[in-house]
Amino acid sequence: MSWARFALFLSFTFQVALIRAPLLAQGRQQSPPPASRQTLYDPDLSTCDSERIRTAFQQQLQPFADQGDAVLAYLRQIQLEMTAKTLSRCVSRQLLSPEQAAQLSRELAESPTRP
Repeated sequence: MSWARFALFLSFTFQVALIRAPLLAQGRQQSPPPASRQTLYDPDLSTCDSERIRTAFQQQLQPFADQGDAVLAYLRQIQLEMTAKTLSRCVSRQLLSPEQAAQLSRELAESPTRP
């Protein structure tokens, strides 16, 4: 094999390797990222104040007011889930009655999505 053919062969092999490397990497299993530590905060009497929860709920989406309806709907769903968990912890610590929590949850769910 001449040097010219050998150089052409190496060049071709190198090009194929460059093209195939990303494709092979896509099929490779990656290890999952390390689990993050979840922090739960125990609510206190001021955290479980209905008026404070109501005010915070209304203000939380204001920084995203310029986003589209789909984005706001998604953020509102996350907000409702987080608020439901907070209300549940307030009830479990007897800082809110189940009736108060249910009423507040319904009220917040019915509030307008757009801030």
